[in-house]
Amino acid sequence: MTRTARILISGTAILVIIAVCGAGQPAAKFTELQRRDIPGTGREGVTTVAEIPPGVTSARHSHPGEDFGYLIEGTILLMVDGKPPVTVRAGEVFFTERGQI
Repeated sequence: MTRTARILISGTAILVIIAVCGAGQPAAKFTELQRRDIPGTGREGVTTVAEIPPGVTSARHSHPGEDFGYLIEGTILLMVDGKPPVTVRAGEVFFTERGQI
């Protein structure tokens, strides 16, 4: 993976963390489990556990890669531009395409 791509991914991750942990909200906790280059793509995959307290919201944002998720506990409202909101419950998966807000 190129240095520019790594910086872009790291910078985006920091912005997402700042957006989720906005002023006046309880802090979310992110634990990276693995980071691996995806052969032949110039991209990398990252597996992270996000512990987000009830009531915490995220600012509008996008990801530089595909966003795969599995909800272990609780419920989230996933809002993607151009699509109806989706309620994701514990035990369910979700996917957001690269660049979608």
